[in-house]
Amino acid sequence: MKDVFSLEAKLYDKIWGRYDYDSDVEFLDTLFREYGCKRIIDIGCGTGGHSLRLSRKGYYVTRVDLSPAMLKIAEEKDKDAKVKFIQGDMRRLNKLALEKKFDAAICLGQTFSHLLTNRDVGDFLDGLRAVLKKNGLFIFKARNAMKIRE
Repeated sequence: MKDVFSLEAKLYDKIWGRYDYDSDVEFLDTLFREYGCKRIIDIGCGTGGHSLRLSRKGYYVTRVDLSPAMLKIAEEKDKDAKVKFIQGDMRRLNKLALEKKFDAAICLGQTFSHLLTNRDVGDFLDGLRAVLKKNGLFIFKARNAMKIRE
């Protein structure tokens, strides 16, 4: 399978490197502590801005991204992180080889905007239901994909 994000992976940190990941992670940390979350899945993790920081705070993080190039860059950033890397499609989470269910899932940045059809969203949510524990948290950012496309 061709990695359609390989060029973006090379530029990702140049474009998003100034983003305030620390503030996001402080918010997530407060929320996760309040709800007793320990195991987190970062869906569409890109080069790992959120997941590396969460790992450093002691969370067990599994990163999922469609792009092997994105995952490679994320892995190179911090070889000591307690992070598992899985290359896979967010629309097929229930088909990935995941060992346990998660307390929480994050899908941040532009990731959710890659779901362009109702079927894509439905497939993603079905898979999400399969990988989250009952009453697990799902934190996501959604932008209008049609506006981005324009």
